[in-house]
Amino acid sequence: MEEICKTPALNTNIIDVQRIRKNIYETRKKILPANPNDLAGVHKSLDDMKPVTKEGFKMAIHKAVEVVWPNVEIVGNGCRFHLTQAWWQSVQQFGLSVDYKNMSSEIGQWIRHTFGLLFLDPHEVSECFVNDFISDCPDDERLKKYCDYLTDNFINEESLFPPQY
Repeated sequence: MEEICKTPALNTNIIDVQRIRKNIYETRKKILPANPNDLAGVHKSLDDMKPVTKEGFKMAIHKAVEVVWPNVEIVGNGCRFHLTQAWWQSVQQFGLSVDYKNMSSEIGQWIRHTFGLLFLDPHEVSECFVNDFISDCPDDERLKKYCDYLTDNFINEESLFPPQY
């Protein structure tokens, strides 16, 4: 929303921003599954439910924006705060949080260093990850899963949220 307000040619006000937010919300509601209305629906939803990740919600938001504005160009993939939250959740998911918190752990040091990728120019991220991080990665199955997660979602040019140029 901040980007919309920054564009001087649009001459937007708070009411415009509220309408835009409402349109995105309504469109996202159409894309995501509906909430169940009764107990049977809750049980069916739980049986059919696939885990929804932050990436899934983000994709739904991007899709909603594209439906509302077909010619939109989404710039950037979000803020560093939400990106590090997603990465931290994957660290926890793969059972690496104890290593991460241990300052003398080789695995923890390596993981903490990956968070520095956020501060590189986007065109340097993939090369740095492959040449500097993967080549120096401690041999651990959990780290291999973490690397695959980063590559599939954020590092690779064909990933869900590739580095933006």
